[in-house]
Amino acid sequence: IAAVPFAGTVLLVQSSSANLPKAPERPPTDDTFSGYLAVTGLTAGAYSINLSDAARVDVLEHDQFLKAKAHSGVQGCGGIRKVLQFELKGDPLVIQISGAPTPRLNLAVLPVE
Repeated sequence: IAAVPFAGTVLLVQSSSANLPKAPERPPTDDTFSGYLAVTGLTAGAYSINLSDAARVDVLEHDQFLKAKAHSGVQGCGGIRKVLQFELKGDPLVIQISGAPTPRLNLAVLPVE
């Protein structure tokens, strides 16, 4: 469980044994890594989820997938690979990461100003 703002390294496990709360919208291959993070301490508003490597991100609010309102992929920029923005209600949520190429991923969840 993490409170927002959050920035840190997330340790992932082999996708076949990740036991995610909900099956990802796009199933990962067995040779990748997956995991999840429960997030609390949110107020309603826009938030960005930033990843250091390529991976699939599913955000669940009340066990329902949320659609990103914006996203970008960055090539050749050290430290950041993917940025997603969501409009959140302020409820607890789950961030599922799947299909990552390595078992360690830097992740930041920040309010958008």
